[in-house]
Amino acid sequence: MNKTKGFAFLLGTCLLLGSLSACSNEEPADIQTITQTVTVDYGTHISDYATTLLAWALIPNEIEEKLDTPLIAGDEVTISFTGDWMVLETYPGRIVMDNIEIHGVEVAHLPIVECEIQNTENEGNTLAPTNPETVFSSLQTTNVIHENASFQTLDSLPIGTKVYAVDKDGDALAFYSYNPLAK
Repeated sequence: MNKTKGFAFLLGTCLLLGSLSACSNEEPADIQTITQTVTVDYGTHISDYATTLLAWALIPNEIEEKLDTPLIAGDEVTISFTGDWMVLETYPGRIVMDNIEIHGVEVAHLPIVECEIQNTENEGNTLAPTNPETVFSSLQTTNVIHENASFQTLDSLPIGTKVYAVDKDGDALAFYSYNPLAK
């Protein structure tokens, strides 16, 4: 009788462990997605530095680890996760990662337009896209972000300087002194 109970216990344990391992390979049923836009803080969070934010919140390491591309202003980031998505209402916001597991991060970039600082007789310094078909209807900022995250204004750059604009339907959302997607 003892051998029968031992065998039954062993068989039950094996079946239970087998079913648990089979379940662990499946995707959780409660995966959610959220899409956020990347924004930039110019010196408010860290003086004299541009901080890349996810919908005005600091980007947690758990999300950055899943990225295979840099985040730049205007990017649409779709995050799949399980848990409760909460953002502390501070500035900048803080995404609470205690009860969140990140399953994937997808990034959709806007077009990057190469531009050059030029001087015209009547207008002074202007920003001219190197592609003559590109026209900006508005500049959402006049700051240019450098690779070390410092920034300066467009009008402080010398004539002939190349900058790279993030173009959203004719609006220049941000400027970089380097092509942020060329790496």
